[in-house]
Amino acid sequence: DSNWYRQPKELSYLRFADTQYGFATPPAKFFTVSFDEKANVRSVRMSPQVEPLPLQEALDIVLDLQNQWRRSGWELDEPEEFPAYDDTPVWHEALKNCSAQSTHWNAGKLYQLMVAIDCYEDNRYPDNKGYLVTISMGKYRE
Repeated sequence: DSNWYRQPKELSYLRFADTQYGFATPPAKFFTVSFDEKANVRSVRMSPQVEPLPLQEALDIVLDLQNQWRRSGWELDEPEEFPAYDDTPVWHEALKNCSAQSTHWNAGKLYQLMVAIDCYEDNRYPDNKGYLVTISMGKYRE
């Protein structure tokens, strides 16, 4: 298992070009690709943003991605236990408290991904909390 990582010199986008399950992300600075021993892509991990964002902006990114996934046939895995992110007071409170869970999506039995919104705090600026969106995607595993 090999890993390749670099911070792009320019903004990167993920345009997942599968004819059925395709989607596109906003620009990102953080983007990693993991390869198997035959140099095939094993997984992708990224933050589809260029800096920590205010809560509503981070949530809007995830809501847009979830809408793309739904339209292209992705299905939420375990929706009762890990529901999709939503623009509700309950989700806002969970995010503000840094206690929101990740959600997992499946594209048939081909691919799966995880999306999470995590708190970002910089001790130099204690009153300025930001949020980071993370997406991890790879082949489907049961």
